[in-house]
Amino acid sequence: MIKKEEIRKEANYILNKDITLRELSQLVKRSKSAISNDLKKLKNIDFIQYQKVKKVLKKHQENKHIEGGNKMKEKYFKNK
Repeated sequence: MIKKEEIRKEANYILNKDITLRELSQLVKRSKSAISNDLKKLKNIDFIQYQKVKKVLKKHQENKHIEGGNKMKEKYFKNK
């Protein structure tokens, strides 16, 4: 079981680096769902930090279709 300090460390990484769950999962070599579950546990550990992380992740969720479109555009023009 992951420790509270590690959960806080993951949350701080998201807040300080403004990264997505997928990027964090690649950095810490854990699955995206495992990190998501950890962040749900953060709600009971530090509710204020949980709200901040939730806000960052919501921003990423709202912008993901734009980012995906930009990546596709880069890929398309790179291959031409």
